[in-house]
Amino acid sequence: MEISYDGMIPGGVIISVDHYENDEMSGRLYHLYADECEKFHSVLDMVKTLERLFDRIQSPKRAMEERHFHSETEPQRENEERPDVPVMKCPIVRKGMKATFAVYVCYRRNASWQGQVMWEEEKKKVNFRSVLELLKLMDNAMGD
Repeated sequence: MEISYDGMIPGGVIISVDHYENDEMSGRLYHLYADECEKFHSVLDMVKTLERLFDRIQSPKRAMEERHFHSETEPQRENEERPDVPVMKCPIVRKGMKATFAVYVCYRRNASWQGQVMWEEEKKKVNFRSVLELLKLMDNAMGD
């Protein structure tokens, strides 16, 4: 089933969960910067994909630099030229087989995300203060 998201906002994503087993989920991500969905195969895959998206569109801005065990990547300097922000698209969004969540990440502070999630099937909205809290809310919705 398709969902119309004409009011989708730049920091927003739709997470369509198709499979949920043994506390692990997989599915599809929809956002305004791609015509097609991006598939994810685990929770970590989903978080890493969204983090790369937020970095690419520069919204919401990162409040602190990432830390790494290996210093392979150089941090981007403020005065360096940044890549162009992708052009906004209008993806066709399909509901997840298990659940569908509209997630808006407002801030990336304290090495985490803060924002609001709406469980589409139940039309329930909740603010979250961290990625962990977002994942627990999603887990709770699918466990009901």
